[in-house]
Amino acid sequence: MPRGKRPASVDSSAVVLFIAFAGLVSAIGFCRSYYSSEARARRALQGLRRTAMRDARDGERCRVVGRLEYTDSTLEAPFTARECAGYSVRVKNDDSGGGEVLREDRCRDFFLRDENGTCALIRGTSAQIQIVLTKDASFRSLAPLTLIWPKLEEPPPRVEAFMKERGHSIKGRFFSKTIRFDEGVLEKGELVSVSGVARWEATPDPHASGGAYREMPKLLTLSSAPGEPLVISDEPDTTSG
Repeated sequence: MPRGKRPASVDSSAVVLFIAFAGLVSAIGFCRSYYSSEARARRALQGLRRTAMRDARDGERCRVVGRLEYTDSTLEAPFTARECAGYSVRVKNDDSGGGEVLREDRCRDFFLRDENGTCALIRGTSAQIQIVLTKDASFRSLAPLTLIWPKLEEPPPRVEAFMKERGHSIKGRFFSKTIRFDEGVLEKGELVSVSGVARWEATPDPHASGGAYREMPKLLTLSSAPGEPLVISDEPDTTSG
């Protein structure tokens, strides 16, 4: 090395700026995740102690856990056509790990039965509802490639129909982004956790518990209330404990 010359060094201010920028991006990502509707709903369930259905008090918010049973009304999952009481779907631009294109959550009323045999009617059609479901069906549409080879990971026609009904399309163009589809459902027999406002309603429904002599049996119902959404999840972290 010639005398008087020093090896090139990285500008320390540039390193500091890069680290600061990376930290800012990381902090923004954490905040988005922590304060997302799903994260808030998950924490709401985990923060409530589980109540046995037979011990639920009328008018109070509680969390119950039980096996799902259908009512007379069910839904069909949009991507997999599975029969369910509710579904949650997310469509994202997968290349960047973000860029949500579409989200949709739908639910019907359903029953939960706990280990004591007590049943609760969950008002899934309540005005305010939050669903946090395990996304157990996922696939991707490789948009740039499906234009050249249409059969390469091409989603079922029902997926394109679902997207078109909502003003979107998965038909790719050159250099367009890869699309990821995630779907979760509430199926019969699943262990489900629900928090909501409890009500005991007199009803001849066979799911109701026997009342006192000459009294009509009563059925526990859970629904939302002003400022208090009905929260539903099948994630293991919310159904345990």
